[in-house]
Amino acid sequence: MFDVKVENLARARLSDTVVQHMAGWICNGSLKPGDELPAEAELARRFAVSKAVVREALQRMGEMGVVEIRHGKSTTIREQGSEPLAQYFQFAVRTSANGLREVVELRRALETNTVSLAARHITETELDELRRQVDILDANRTNSQVWIPTNAVFHMILVKASRNVLMTRLFEALSGPIEESMRRLHSERAVRDPDETFRRHVDILNAVAARDPQAAFAAMQRHFDATEPAIVAVLSRETET
Repeated sequence: MFDVKVENLARARLSDTVVQHMAGWICNGSLKPGDELPAEAELARRFAVSKAVVREALQRMGEMGVVEIRHGKSTTIREQGSEPLAQYFQFAVRTSANGLREVVELRRALETNTVSLAARHITETELDELRRQVDILDANRTNSQVWIPTNAVFHMILVKASRNVLMTRLFEALSGPIEESMRRLHSERAVRDPDETFRRHVDILNAVAARDPQAAFAAMQRHFDATEPAIVAVLSRETET
C-alpha cells in the first residue's frame, strides 16, 4: 500500500519547479492580480514539461488561492487574501478539543506584538476610528449583538495599524474563530465583569494613542490575562455537557 510510482514523484518535483517559477513572476511584478496566464499547452512548452505537470502546478496554486481556475476560460492571478488560511483555521479549531484556549493563545501571541507596532505606526485617522469603536463598546457593554462585532473591529484596526501585512492576513484568516471565541467568552457573566472588560479596551486605546509601545504591550497582556477565568468556565461547562 506504500508503493509510489517513480514517474509520480518526478512529476511532483517538476510541478514544484513550475510553481516556484510562476511564484517568482508574481513576486517580481511580471504577473499581477487580474492577469491571465497562457494556456496550459503554452506553459508546458515554456517549461519543457507535460501538460499534466502544468495542470498539477496550477491546481496547487489554485488551492493556495494564488490563481483562479475557471473551466473554459483563462486562469487568472488572484488578489492575495486570507481565504485558504481561513478555511484551514475553521477546520482546525473545530476539530481541536482545546480549540478555544488555542485561539486565545494564538491571539495573545499575535496581538501583543502587533499592538506594539501599532503604537509606533497608527495614524490619526485610525485613532479616531479606534475611539469611535470604544464609544460604541461603552454604550453596549452587555449587548453581545453589538459588542462582539465592534470588539472584532477594534482589534482589527490595531492589527492593521501595525503595518505588517502578513500579521494582518493571519488575523483576517482567524476572524471567524476569533468572533466565535468572543461569543463564548462574552456569555460567562458570572466570571466576566463588563465594566472591567471595557476599561481594559480604554487602557489599550490610551497606550496606543500615547505612542507608547511598551505600555500598549502591557495593556494587551493584561487584557488576555483577564480572560482566563472565562476560558476555564466555558471549557468546564462544555466538558460537563
